[in-house]
Amino acid sequence: MARGGKDSKTLDFLADSLEKVFNGEYSQAQQEFFVKSAKKEIEKINKIGVENHDSPKWDEIGTTIFTSYERAGEITDSVDEDQLAMLFATILINEYPDLIDAEDINRMKSNLAVVKNNDDPLEKIQGMQKLIALTEEYN
Repeated sequence: MARGGKDSKTLDFLADSLEKVFNGEYSQAQQEFFVKSAKKEIEKINKIGVENHDSPKWDEIGTTIFTSYERAGEITDSVDEDQLAMLFATILINEYPDLIDAEDINRMKSNLAVVKNNDDPLEKIQGMQKLIALTEEYN
């Protein structure tokens, strides 16, 4: 495995975070959120490979893992899927605009506006469904 590069620190942090999430005071919803996020980061790790010890991608992966770990602690069982999608979209737009396709950012903003400002319940539901689909691509 790694010999002290960025990859080693990131992998150690991921392992520690997983251990804390499953051995701590985290609810099932919090665990599921973190695992879902961690799976996406593990896929990225597999793409760059552990042989590439000092790739700048390791910093991005580490930051995302940290953010997911922090967000997992904030999730309560009372948060529904719609609220979570709105939260994710807002975080993606504000915190990770460089990692998200510009068209998807515009779609997220548009759907957030529909969900927040539209009086038609059917349009709100459609906007929310589109928002959920978009945010699931970037967990």
